Amino acid sequence: MERIDFLVSGSGPYPYQVSFVRADGVLVITCTCEAGINGMHCKHRTRIISGQDEDVVGVVVERIAEAAAWAAGTPITEALAECVELEAQAEEVKARRKKAKKRLAGAMLGRI
Repeated sequence: MERIDFLVSGSGPYPYQVSFVRADGVLVITCTCEAGINGMHCKHRTRIISGQDEDVVGVVVERIAEAAAWAAGTPITEALAECVELEAQAEEVKARRKKAKKRLAGAMLGRI
């Protein structure tokens, strides 16, 4: 078993712990933030998987790169890529919806 631990500052008074544990070809990544504890997506794990050092405290950057390399090519990074793509699409749809609502409001007032 191999393990890399990170401390990440968050909204709480104490840093959260993000742990990468690799054993028997399986990678498990946990975080002690509320979302992580409840088995949900959390930005702390996502940032480290993406190689970002934002909010990471007391660790050298090489360990972040190492942890990100552990995740590379796994179902974790495939799912992350899908989430990133869908979030971009959602933002585009949100912008289009805003324009459509403006057009609708104008049409309702006889401006179109």
